[in-house]
Amino acid sequence: MTAYAQEHPQAEGATKTTSLEYTYAEDYDWTTVPPEALLRDEFAVFSVGRGDFDQALQILSETSWLDAAYLAERIFSTEELQAYVDQHAATIPVVSDEEKIQGVVAYRRTPAEGLRELLARRLMREGKFAQAIPYFYAGPMAQDELGNPVKGNPSQWAKAYMASLILAQHTHDKLEKARAWYAAANMAREHGMEILGYELDPDDAFADGSYQLDYTSFVPKNAFVFFAGEYLNKVDALSKVEQKRFQGFNLVSPSERQRFASTTPTIDKRFHYRYIAVQEAQKTAALLPVKSQAYASVLCNATGWILSGDDKLAQSLYHQYVKHGAQFPWAAHFGHKCPEPDFTALQTGRT
Repeated sequence: MTAYAQEHPQAEGATKTTSLEYTYAEDYDWTTVPPEALLRDEFAVFSVGRGDFDQALQILSETSWLDAAYLAERIFSTEELQAYVDQHAATIPVVSDEEKIQGVVAYRRTPAEGLRELLARRLMREGKFAQAIPYFYAGPMAQDELGNPVKGNPSQWAKAYMASLILAQHTHDKLEKARAWYAAANMAREHGMEILGYELDPDDAFADGSYQLDYTSFVPKNAFVFFAGEYLNKVDALSKVEQKRFQGFNLVSPSERQRFASTTPTIDKRFHYRYIAVQEAQKTAALLPVKSQAYASVLCNATGWILSGDDKLAQSLYHQYVKHGAQFPWAAHFGHKCPEPDFTALQTGRT
């Protein structure tokens, strides 16, 4: 064991992991980072600066997942990322029988799986469904927060979403089209994080959406990767005189800025897939009789999906219902505890 390891056993142990967990000390204090880990990340920074993104991603995917995700999601083109994954992340670890029995999963356990999932969701967002499916995790999922088995997996959810969209876009039966759009909307709302979400901003799938990183606010400044080299923390630790000297040192190349700008999310809002779900629900409502229970129910559910994140859009959906829809007792609490749309009633002539 090195002298450094004796003084910093926690940090030394952290450098040996190959999971997607951040590999530095838990307090993220750059002063406790093992020199060899810091050197690797500094070399990755240099690689990005000279445009060698493949080399940088190879380093960062093993040492700093958030930095690797930034490169994969915002700097690589989709075609470049797909080629990289096919070359460097083609092997998927096998889930052991013990893990299957315990419900413990290898889902996103390794950098390779993380890159495959990130690529799969990116392809889904671009509508390249058939290309996306093979990259999704297709094994058993862990239990939910209540200890219940999770039904399905990202691969199955992505296939169901794809099937609903294809049916919605190609069927000539109006009611069948409405059902398909609503099925797609539900899937986007319930499993959008797993099949459509951005790994970083605006969805933060790396933390299942429970933590908002907002790393993009740092990109126009002097550090293009969020954690590599811990530049931002270093600046905070410098004296005011040293900070002024550092401010003139711009690490962001014109190529990186251009690539970053070209990958700006189409819907650049927190939990963007909820907006996709609402759009698909609106397409559903447009196919239904405005005085039907199904019409009111679809708008009610869509309002609930967005209520906590976009009050203006929620109000717009409610006003649409008030203007066109019929009154129902449950609509007194519009957006809360909404019934499911009764499509069967429309088939039999009831509303």
